[in-house]
Amino acid sequence: MTETLYPVVVLFAAAIVALALRDRPRFLPALSVIALVVAFGLVVSLGVPQEERVADVTLRWTGISRLVDEALLALLILVALYVGLVEPLPEFHPVALFVAGATHLLLVMSQALPLFVVLVGALVAPVVAFVIRPRETRSLEAAVRYFGAVSIGASLGIAALGLAGQQPAAPGEERLPLTLLLVVLIATFALLLGAVPFHVHLASLTSDAPISALALLFGVLLPLTFIAFPMLLIQSRVLPAVASVEKAQLALSALGSVSALGGALLAVGAPDLRRLVAYTVVSNVGAALVGLATFSAAGLVGAIGTMLVTGAAATQQLLSAGALERARLPQDQGWSARRAPLAAVAFMLSSLALIGLPPMGGFPPRFLLQEISFAVAAPLGAALLLASVGLLVAHLRAGLGLFGQGVARNEIERRPVVGATGLAIVGALLFVGLYPNAYLPPIVDFARQFLLALRPF
Repeated sequence: MTETLYPVVVLFAAAIVALALRDRPRFLPALSVIALVVAFGLVVSLGVPQEERVADVTLRWTGISRLVDEALLALLILVALYVGLVEPLPEFHPVALFVAGATHLLLVMSQALPLFVVLVGALVAPVVAFVIRPRETRSLEAAVRYFGAVSIGASLGIAALGLAGQQPAAPGEERLPLTLLLVVLIATFALLLGAVPFHVHLASLTSDAPISALALLFGVLLPLTFIAFPMLLIQSRVLPAVASVEKAQLALSALGSVSALGGALLAVGAPDLRRLVAYTVVSNVGAALVGLATFSAAGLVGAIGTMLVTGAAATQQLLSAGALERARLPQDQGWSARRAPLAAVAFMLSSLALIGLPPMGGFPPRFLLQEISFAVAAPLGAALLLASVGLLVAHLRAGLGLFGQGVARNEIERRPVVGATGLAIVGALLFVGLYPNAYLPPIVDFARQFLLALRPF
Protein backbone atom coordinates (compact mmCIF):
# COMPACT_ATOMS: atom_id res chain seq x y z
CA MET A 1 0.00 0.00 0.00
CA THR A 2 1.21 3.49 -0.84
CA GLU A 3 2.31 5.62 2.09
CA THR A 4 0.05 8.43 0.82
CA LEU A 5 -2.93 6.39 2.03
CA TYR A 6 -1.54 5.49 5.47
CA PRO A 7 -3.35 8.42 7.21
CA VAL A 8 -6.63 7.35 5.57
CA VAL A 9 -6.23 3.78 6.79
CA VAL A 10 -5.44 4.90 10.34
CA LEU A 11 -8.36 7.33 10.50
CA PHE A 12 -10.97 5.08 8.88
CA ALA A 13 -9.94 2.14 11.08
CA ALA A 14 -10.17 4.35 14.17
CA ALA A 15 -13.59 5.58 13.01
CA ILE A 16 -14.86 1.98 12.78
CA VAL A 17 -13.49 1.17 16.24
CA ALA A 18 -15.00 4.38 17.66
CA LEU A 19 -18.38 3.47 16.15
CA ALA A 20 -18.21 0.07 17.83
CA LEU A 21 -17.25 1.64 21.18
CA ARG A 22 -20.06 4.21 21.35
CA ASP A 23 -21.48 2.38 24.38
CA ARG A 24 -18.15 2.85 26.19
CA PRO A 25 -17.64 6.59 25.88
CA ARG A 26 -14.76 6.69 28.37
CA PHE A 27 -12.33 5.33 25.76
CA LEU A 28 -13.50 7.38 22.78
CA PRO A 29 -11.74 10.71 23.43
CA ALA A 30 -8.34 9.06 23.90
CA LEU A 31 -8.83 6.90 20.80
CA SER A 32 -9.90 9.88 18.72
CA VAL A 33 -7.06 12.16 19.81
CA ILE A 34 -4.40 9.44 19.42
CA ALA A 35 -5.62 8.53 15.92
CA LEU A 36 -5.70 12.17 14.83
CA VAL A 37 -2.21 12.83 16.25
CA VAL A 38 -0.82 9.72 14.51
CA ALA A 39 -2.43 10.80 11.22
CA PHE A 40 -0.98 14.28 11.68
CA GLY A 41 2.47 12.78 12.14
CA LEU A 42 2.06 10.64 9.02
CA VAL A 43 0.98 13.70 7.02
CA VAL A 44 4.00 15.68 8.21
CA SER A 45 6.32 12.84 7.23
CA LEU A 46 5.07 12.66 3.63
CA GLY A 47 7.42 14.09 1.04
CA VAL A 48 6.32 16.87 -1.32
CA PRO A 49 5.67 16.58 -4.21
CA GLN A 50 4.64 12.96 -4.55
CA GLU A 51 2.53 11.11 -7.12
CA GLU A 52 1.40 7.49 -7.16
CA ARG A 53 -1.24 5.41 -8.89
CA VAL A 54 -3.55 3.06 -7.01
CA ALA A 55 -6.39 1.11 -8.66
CA ASP A 56 -6.43 3.35 -11.76
CA VAL A 57 -6.65 6.46 -9.57
CA THR A 58 -3.75 8.89 -9.49
CA LEU A 59 -2.88 10.21 -6.04
CA ARG A 60 -1.01 13.51 -6.03
CA TRP A 61 0.46 14.95 -2.82
CA THR A 62 1.37 18.63 -3.13
CA GLY A 63 2.21 21.62 -0.96
CA ILE A 64 -1.39 22.81 -0.83
CA SER A 65 -2.49 19.29 0.17
CA ARG A 66 -0.06 19.27 3.09
CA LEU A 67 -0.98 22.79 4.24
CA VAL A 68 -4.73 22.20 4.24
CA ASP A 69 -4.45 18.71 5.74
CA GLU A 70 -2.21 19.83 8.59
CA ALA A 71 -4.40 22.85 9.36
CA LEU A 72 -7.65 20.89 9.42
CA LEU A 73 -6.19 17.95 11.36
CA ALA A 74 -4.85 20.36 13.99
CA LEU A 75 -8.32 21.88 14.36
CA LEU A 76 -9.93 18.44 14.66
CA ILE A 77 -7.45 17.49 17.41
CA LEU A 78 -8.45 20.58 19.42
CA VAL A 79 -12.16 19.93 18.90
CA ALA A 80 -11.74 16.28 19.92
CA LEU A 81 -9.99 17.43 23.11
CA TYR A 82 -12.87 19.83 23.74
CA VAL A 83 -15.42 17.04 23.34
CA GLY A 84 -13.46 14.74 25.63
CA LEU A 85 -12.95 17.31 28.39
CA VAL A 86 -16.01 19.54 28.17
CA GLU A 87 -18.90 18.33 25.99
CA PRO A 88 -19.27 14.53 26.07
CA LEU A 89 -20.76 13.50 22.72
CA PRO A 90 -19.84 9.90 21.79
CA GLU A 91 -21.32 10.24 18.30
CA PHE A 92 -18.86 13.01 17.46
CA HIS A 93 -15.72 10.86 17.51
CA PRO A 94 -16.44 8.40 14.66
CA VAL A 95 -17.80 11.27 12.57
CA ALA A 96 -14.71 13.44 13.18
CA LEU A 97 -12.38 10.55 12.36
CA PHE A 98 -14.27 9.78 9.17
CA VAL A 99 -14.21 13.43 8.13
CA ALA A 100 -10.46 13.60 8.81
CA GLY A 101 -9.85 10.53 6.64
CA ALA A 102 -12.09 11.86 3.89
CA THR A 103 -10.27 15.21 4.03
CA HIS A 104 -6.91 13.57 3.38
CA LEU A 105 -8.36 11.39 0.63
CA LEU A 106 -9.97 14.39 -1.08
CA LEU A 107 -6.74 16.39 -1.00
CA VAL A 108 -4.74 13.66 -2.79
CA MET A 109 -7.37 12.88 -5.45
CA SER A 110 -6.52 14.02 -8.97
CA GLN A 111 -9.75 12.92 -10.70
CA ALA A 112 -12.89 15.03 -10.54
CA LEU A 113 -15.56 12.37 -9.89
CA PRO A 114 -13.80 10.55 -6.99
CA LEU A 115 -12.95 13.94 -5.46
CA PHE A 116 -16.57 15.07 -5.56
CA VAL A 117 -17.89 11.78 -4.17
CA VAL A 118 -15.49 11.98 -1.22
CA LEU A 119 -16.49 15.62 -0.62
CA VAL A 120 -20.19 14.73 -0.50
CA GLY A 121 -19.47 11.86 1.88
CA ALA A 122 -17.59 14.20 4.21
CA LEU A 123 -20.45 16.73 4.12
CA VAL A 124 -23.12 14.14 4.85
CA ALA A 125 -21.25 12.51 7.76
CA PRO A 126 -22.00 15.24 10.38
CA VAL A 127 -25.72 14.49 10.07
CA VAL A 128 -25.02 11.52 12.36
CA ALA A 129 -23.75 13.84 15.08
CA PHE A 130 -26.73 16.16 14.57
CA VAL A 131 -29.57 13.64 14.83
CA ILE A 132 -28.36 10.62 16.77
CA ARG A 133 -29.94 12.05 19.95
CA PRO A 134 -32.59 14.48 18.66
CA ARG A 135 -34.30 14.87 22.03
CA GLU A 136 -31.15 16.38 23.46
CA THR A 137 -29.99 18.45 20.49
CA ARG A 138 -33.42 19.38 19.06
CA SER A 139 -31.73 19.31 15.66
CA LEU A 140 -33.63 16.60 13.78
CA GLU A 141 -35.55 18.97 11.52
CA ALA A 142 -32.49 21.17 10.96
CA ALA A 143 -30.37 18.12 10.09
CA VAL A 144 -32.98 16.97 7.58
CA ARG A 145 -32.82 20.39 5.91
CA TYR A 146 -29.04 20.23 5.84
CA PHE A 147 -29.10 16.71 4.40
CA GLY A 148 -31.60 17.84 1.77
CA ALA A 149 -29.44 20.79 0.71
CA VAL A 150 -26.32 18.60 0.47
CA SER A 151 -28.26 15.95 -1.48
CA ILE A 152 -29.51 18.51 -3.99
CA GLY A 153 -25.99 19.94 -4.29
CA ALA A 154 -24.60 16.44 -4.83
CA SER A 155 -27.14 15.75 -7.58
CA LEU A 156 -26.31 19.01 -9.31
CA GLY A 157 -22.61 18.29 -8.98
CA ILE A 158 -22.97 14.90 -10.67
CA ALA A 159 -24.93 16.64 -13.43
CA ALA A 160 -22.16 19.23 -13.78
CA LEU A 161 -19.54 16.49 -14.13
CA GLY A 162 -21.70 14.84 -16.77
CA LEU A 163 -21.93 18.10 -18.71
CA ALA A 164 -18.18 18.58 -18.31
CA GLY A 165 -17.60 15.24 -20.02
CA GLN A 166 -19.59 16.45 -23.05
CA GLN A 167 -17.61 19.63 -23.57
CA PRO A 168 -15.86 20.02 -26.94
CA ALA A 169 -12.09 20.06 -27.20
CA ALA A 170 -12.02 23.72 -28.25
CA PRO A 171 -13.87 26.33 -26.13
CA GLY A 172 -16.61 28.21 -27.91
CA GLU A 173 -18.02 25.45 -30.12
CA GLU A 174 -21.13 24.78 -28.01
CA ARG A 175 -22.43 27.72 -26.04
CA LEU A 176 -25.66 26.33 -24.55
CA PRO A 177 -24.17 23.30 -22.73
CA LEU A 178 -21.32 25.50 -21.50
CA THR A 179 -23.69 28.11 -20.07
CA LEU A 180 -25.75 25.34 -18.49
CA LEU A 181 -22.57 23.87 -17.00
CA LEU A 182 -21.71 27.23 -15.45
CA VAL A 183 -25.18 27.58 -13.91
CA VAL A 184 -25.11 24.04 -12.49
CA LEU A 185 -21.60 24.48 -11.07
CA ILE A 186 -22.50 27.74 -9.33
CA ALA A 187 -25.73 26.27 -7.96
CA THR A 188 -23.85 23.19 -6.69
CA PHE A 189 -21.30 25.08 -4.65
CA ALA A 190 -23.74 27.80 -3.59
CA LEU A 191 -25.73 25.04 -1.87
CA LEU A 192 -22.74 23.15 -0.47
CA LEU A 193 -21.11 26.35 0.84
CA GLY A 194 -24.35 27.84 2.16
CA ALA A 195 -23.81 31.13 0.34
CA VAL A 196 -26.59 33.71 0.70
CA PRO A 197 -29.43 33.19 -0.26
CA PHE A 198 -28.80 29.40 0.01
CA HIS A 199 -27.79 29.57 3.69
CA VAL A 200 -31.07 28.65 5.39
CA HIS A 201 -30.08 25.05 6.12
CA LEU A 202 -26.90 26.25 7.88
CA ALA A 203 -28.75 28.92 9.86
CA SER A 204 -31.32 26.39 11.11
CA LEU A 205 -28.55 24.10 12.37
CA THR A 206 -26.75 26.85 14.24
CA SER A 207 -29.22 27.18 17.09
CA ASP A 208 -29.84 23.49 17.76
CA ALA A 209 -26.78 21.41 16.89
CA PRO A 210 -24.03 20.71 19.46
CA ILE A 211 -21.12 23.14 19.48
CA SER A 212 -18.65 20.41 18.49
CA ALA A 213 -20.74 19.52 15.42
CA LEU A 214 -20.91 23.19 14.45
CA ALA A 215 -17.13 23.51 14.81
CA LEU A 216 -16.75 20.49 12.54
CA LEU A 217 -19.08 22.03 9.96
CA PHE A 218 -18.04 25.70 9.95
CA GLY A 219 -14.40 25.24 10.94
CA VAL A 220 -13.44 22.23 8.83
CA LEU A 221 -15.99 21.27 6.19
CA LEU A 222 -16.86 24.67 4.72
CA PRO A 223 -13.18 25.65 4.16
CA LEU A 224 -12.57 22.18 2.70
CA THR A 225 -15.57 22.54 0.38
CA PHE A 226 -14.37 25.89 -0.87
CA ILE A 227 -10.86 24.58 -1.58
CA ALA A 228 -12.40 21.61 -3.42
CA PHE A 229 -14.12 24.06 -5.83
CA PRO A 230 -11.00 25.24 -7.73
CA MET A 231 -9.52 21.74 -7.47
CA LEU A 232 -12.62 20.35 -9.17
CA LEU A 233 -12.47 23.04 -11.86
CA ILE A 234 -8.87 22.08 -12.63
CA GLN A 235 -9.35 18.33 -12.57
CA SER A 236 -12.54 18.32 -14.64
CA ARG A 237 -10.62 20.28 -17.31
CA VAL A 238 -13.46 22.73 -17.83
CA LEU A 239 -11.75 25.77 -16.34
CA PRO A 240 -10.76 27.38 -19.69
CA ALA A 241 -14.24 26.75 -21.08
CA VAL A 242 -16.02 28.14 -18.01
CA ALA A 243 -13.77 31.19 -17.91
CA SER A 244 -14.53 31.81 -21.59
CA VAL A 245 -18.21 32.37 -20.82
CA GLU A 246 -18.69 36.14 -20.75
CA LYS A 247 -20.96 36.09 -17.72
CA ALA A 248 -18.93 33.62 -15.63
CA GLN A 249 -17.01 36.28 -13.74
CA LEU A 250 -20.15 38.37 -13.30
CA ALA A 251 -22.22 35.45 -11.99
CA LEU A 252 -19.63 34.31 -9.45
CA SER A 253 -18.92 37.90 -8.39
CA ALA A 254 -22.62 38.60 -7.91
CA LEU A 255 -23.10 35.47 -5.79
CA GLY A 256 -20.02 36.32 -3.73
CA SER A 257 -21.00 39.96 -3.23
CA VAL A 258 -24.54 39.08 -2.16
CA SER A 259 -23.22 36.47 0.28
CA ALA A 260 -20.53 38.81 1.68
CA LEU A 261 -22.96 41.69 2.23
CA GLY A 262 -25.89 39.49 3.28
CA GLY A 263 -23.81 37.55 5.79
CA ALA A 264 -22.44 40.78 7.26
CA LEU A 265 -25.92 42.26 7.65
CA LEU A 266 -27.20 39.08 9.25
CA ALA A 267 -24.20 39.11 11.60
CA VAL A 268 -25.05 42.66 12.72
CA GLY A 269 -28.49 41.49 13.80
CA ALA A 270 -27.40 38.09 15.14
CA PRO A 271 -29.30 37.24 18.36
CA ASP A 272 -26.49 35.14 19.85
CA LEU A 273 -22.82 34.30 19.47
CA ARG A 274 -23.46 31.10 17.53
CA ARG A 275 -25.32 32.95 14.81
CA LEU A 276 -22.74 35.72 14.79
CA VAL A 277 -19.99 33.22 13.99
CA ALA A 278 -22.08 31.34 11.42
CA TYR A 279 -23.07 34.49 9.53
CA THR A 280 -19.49 35.78 9.62
CA VAL A 281 -18.32 32.54 8.01
CA VAL A 282 -21.04 32.88 5.35
CA SER A 283 -19.87 36.44 4.67
CA ASN A 284 -16.25 35.31 4.34
CA VAL A 285 -17.33 32.54 1.97
CA GLY A 286 -18.85 35.27 -0.20
CA ALA A 287 -15.65 37.33 -0.13
CA ALA A 288 -13.64 34.23 -1.09
CA LEU A 289 -16.02 33.55 -3.99
CA VAL A 290 -15.37 37.08 -5.23
CA GLY A 291 -11.63 36.34 -5.17
CA LEU A 292 -12.14 33.11 -7.11
CA ALA A 293 -14.35 34.95 -9.62
CA THR A 294 -11.46 37.19 -10.62
CA PHE A 295 -9.67 34.13 -12.12
CA SER A 296 -6.40 35.61 -10.91
CA ALA A 297 -3.51 34.41 -8.76
CA ALA A 298 -4.01 37.17 -6.18
CA GLY A 299 -7.73 36.44 -5.95
CA LEU A 300 -7.22 32.70 -5.47
CA VAL A 301 -4.44 33.16 -2.91
CA GLY A 302 -6.62 35.62 -0.98
CA ALA A 303 -9.65 33.33 -1.19
CA ILE A 304 -7.95 30.14 0.05
CA GLY A 305 -5.98 32.01 2.70
CA THR A 306 -9.16 33.67 3.94
CA MET A 307 -10.99 30.35 4.19
CA LEU A 308 -8.17 28.63 6.10
CA VAL A 309 -7.98 31.47 8.62
CA THR A 310 -11.77 31.58 8.81
CA GLY A 311 -11.85 27.88 9.67
CA ALA A 312 -9.38 28.28 12.54
CA ALA A 313 -10.96 31.46 13.95
CA ALA A 314 -14.53 30.16 13.61
CA THR A 315 -13.61 26.92 15.39
CA GLN A 316 -12.23 28.89 18.32
CA GLN A 317 -15.18 31.26 18.45
CA LEU A 318 -17.70 28.43 18.44
CA LEU A 319 -15.88 26.65 21.26
CA SER A 320 -15.77 29.94 23.17
CA ALA A 321 -19.49 30.42 22.57
CA GLY A 322 -20.07 26.97 24.06
CA ALA A 323 -18.01 27.86 27.15
CA LEU A 324 -19.95 31.10 27.62
CA GLU A 325 -23.24 29.22 27.26
CA ARG A 326 -22.27 26.74 29.97
CA ALA A 327 -21.13 29.51 32.33
CA ARG A 328 -24.30 31.52 31.81
CA LEU A 329 -26.95 31.53 34.54
CA PRO A 330 -30.70 32.02 34.01
CA GLN A 331 -30.64 35.44 35.68
CA ASP A 332 -27.90 36.78 33.39
CA GLN A 333 -28.98 39.45 30.92
CA GLY A 334 -27.63 38.75 27.45
CA TRP A 335 -24.16 37.35 26.86
CA SER A 336 -21.51 38.11 29.42
CA ALA A 337 -17.85 37.35 30.06
CA ARG A 338 -18.41 37.51 33.85
CA ARG A 339 -17.85 33.80 34.45
CA ALA A 340 -15.63 32.82 31.48
CA PRO A 341 -13.39 35.81 30.75
CA LEU A 342 -10.59 33.80 29.15
CA ALA A 343 -12.97 32.28 26.60
CA ALA A 344 -14.43 35.72 25.92
CA VAL A 345 -10.97 37.23 25.36
CA ALA A 346 -10.08 34.43 22.95
CA PHE A 347 -13.41 35.01 21.17
CA MET A 348 -12.70 38.71 20.63
CA LEU A 349 -9.10 38.16 19.53
CA SER A 350 -10.31 35.61 16.99
CA SER A 351 -12.73 38.26 15.72
CA LEU A 352 -9.72 40.23 14.44
CA ALA A 353 -8.76 37.26 12.27
CA LEU A 354 -12.31 36.65 11.03
CA ILE A 355 -12.78 40.27 10.00
CA GLY A 356 -9.31 40.47 8.45
CA LEU A 357 -7.72 43.07 10.71
CA PRO A 358 -3.99 43.30 11.52
CA PRO A 359 -1.96 41.83 13.07
CA MET A 360 -3.86 38.54 12.80
CA GLY A 361 -3.56 35.99 10.01
CA GLY A 362 -6.72 37.07 8.27
CA PHE A 363 -5.25 40.42 7.22
CA PRO A 364 -2.84 39.43 4.37
CA PRO A 365 -5.37 37.34 2.38
CA ARG A 366 -8.19 39.80 3.05
CA PHE A 367 -5.99 42.63 1.80
CA LEU A 368 -5.36 40.67 -1.41
CA LEU A 369 -9.10 40.13 -1.87
CA GLN A 370 -9.83 43.80 -1.30
CA GLU A 371 -7.08 44.92 -3.67
CA ILE A 372 -8.01 42.60 -6.53
CA SER A 373 -11.73 43.33 -6.21
CA PHE A 374 -11.14 47.08 -6.56
CA ALA A 375 -8.84 46.38 -9.51
CA VAL A 376 -11.57 44.38 -11.26
CA ALA A 377 -14.46 46.77 -10.55
CA ALA A 378 -14.95 49.59 -8.04
CA PRO A 379 -18.48 48.41 -7.04
CA LEU A 380 -17.07 44.95 -6.31
CA GLY A 381 -14.39 46.38 -4.06
CA ALA A 382 -16.94 48.63 -2.36
CA ALA A 383 -19.14 45.60 -1.64
CA LEU A 384 -16.31 43.76 0.12
CA LEU A 385 -15.35 46.89 2.02
CA LEU A 386 -18.93 47.37 3.23
CA ALA A 387 -19.04 43.71 4.25
CA SER A 388 -15.88 44.19 6.32
CA VAL A 389 -17.37 47.25 7.99
CA GLY A 390 -20.55 45.33 8.77
CA LEU A 391 -18.59 42.49 10.34
CA LEU A 392 -16.57 44.99 12.37
CA VAL A 393 -19.78 46.52 13.74
CA ALA A 394 -21.23 43.09 14.52
CA HIS A 395 -18.18 41.90 16.46
CA LEU A 396 -17.75 45.22 18.27
CA ARG A 397 -21.37 44.93 19.35
CA ALA A 398 -20.67 41.42 20.64
CA GLY A 399 -17.58 42.62 22.52
CA LEU A 400 -19.47 45.42 24.23
CA GLY A 401 -22.16 42.97 25.26
CA LEU A 402 -19.65 40.47 26.60
CA PHE A 403 -17.59 42.85 28.71
CA GLY A 404 -20.22 45.45 29.58
CA GLN A 405 -20.98 43.75 32.92
CA GLY A 406 -17.36 43.32 33.99
CA VAL A 407 -15.86 40.12 35.44
CA ALA A 408 -16.93 38.32 38.61
CA ARG A 409 -13.70 37.02 40.17
CA ASN A 410 -15.47 34.64 42.52
CA GLU A 411 -17.51 33.07 39.73
CA ILE A 412 -14.85 32.44 37.07
CA GLU A 413 -15.01 28.91 35.59
CA ARG A 414 -12.60 26.52 37.26
CA ARG A 415 -11.58 24.60 34.14
CA PRO A 416 -10.93 27.13 31.35
CA VAL A 417 -10.26 24.45 28.75
CA VAL A 418 -11.66 26.53 25.91
CA GLY A 419 -9.72 29.60 27.01
CA ALA A 420 -6.45 27.65 26.99
CA THR A 421 -7.02 26.05 23.59
CA GLY A 422 -8.33 29.38 22.33
CA LEU A 423 -5.14 31.18 23.21
CA ALA A 424 -3.21 28.48 21.32
CA ILE A 425 -5.27 29.15 18.18
CA VAL A 426 -4.97 32.90 18.69
CA GLY A 427 -1.21 32.52 19.00
CA ALA A 428 -1.10 30.60 15.72
CA LEU A 429 -3.25 33.22 14.00
CA LEU A 430 -0.99 35.97 15.30
CA PHE A 431 2.12 34.13 14.08
CA VAL A 432 0.83 33.66 10.53
CA GLY A 433 -0.34 37.29 10.55
CA LEU A 434 3.14 38.53 11.40
CA TYR A 435 4.84 35.94 9.18
CA PRO A 436 2.44 35.12 6.28
CA ASN A 437 5.18 33.24 4.41
CA ALA A 438 4.55 30.44 6.89
CA TYR A 439 1.42 29.44 4.96
CA LEU A 440 1.06 31.48 1.75
CA PRO A 441 3.79 29.89 -0.52
CA PRO A 442 1.92 26.56 -1.03
CA ILE A 443 -1.21 28.54 -1.90
CA VAL A 444 0.80 30.61 -4.39
CA ASP A 445 2.05 27.39 -6.03
CA PHE A 446 -1.54 26.15 -6.31
CA ALA A 447 -2.55 29.50 -7.84
CA ARG A 448 0.13 29.00 -10.52
CA GLN A 449 -1.32 25.56 -11.25
CA PHE A 450 -4.77 27.16 -11.49
CA LEU A 451 -3.51 29.74 -14.01
CA LEU A 452 -1.83 27.03 -16.09
CA ALA A 453 -5.12 25.13 -16.21
CA LEU A 454 -6.91 28.36 -17.08
CA ARG A 455 -4.63 29.07 -20.05
CA PRO A 456 -3.34 25.66 -21.18
CA PHE A 457 -2.11 26.82 -24.60
